[in-house]
Amino acid sequence: MTILQILAVLVRDSVPEAGVQNITDRYLNALKTEHIEAVWDSGSKAIRKAFGFFDNQLRLPGPALIPNRYFYMTAAAYLYENRNPDYEFLKKYFWYYSFHNDDLLTNTSHLRDHVVRLRSTRDGADFGFGRFVIDKGSCGGSGTAAVGVSRVPSLRSTPTKIPWTGRCRTDRCSLRSTVS
Repeated sequence: MTILQILAVLVRDSVPEAGVQNITDRYLNALKTEHIEAVWDSGSKAIRKAFGFFDNQLRLPGPALIPNRYFYMTAAAYLYENRNPDYEFLKKYFWYYSFHNDDLLTNTSHLRDHVVRLRSTRDGADFGFGRFVIDKGSCGGSGTAAVGVSRVPSLRSTPTKIPWTGRCRTDRCSLRSTVS
């Protein structure tokens, strides 16, 4: 299902006359062969790059380690026809939205906003991450090593340490990624 949803995201932005406005069943059923064919060459490359990014760059092999299927869609949209992808930026994006205290990528409105913002970064616009906040409960009381373990199983599987700096305060953890 996620592959078809990724294609729907690409069709929405590349073939506006298709009328695909969302990734819900209503719009997925409206996808036609010619819409998919219009994005297939670049889209299939972007999908492979997105899966390769999660597997090779983040060392997260498999969907069980990705906290939200929307990450596949946003990564593929960012990589679609992107001749100079910034994988360090994409890593920062993934970890920021995986661990942020607020669920900032949980619905199709968030998805649409992220796709638009990610694509604008290709033209030099600032993504605007904002302040990164995790509540004390997510910190696990033992410093930054426990951040997000209960929220993201991917943290346990990656041999790469997440370069966070900061300290837990009494009621909130305010952490800043050192990845640029």
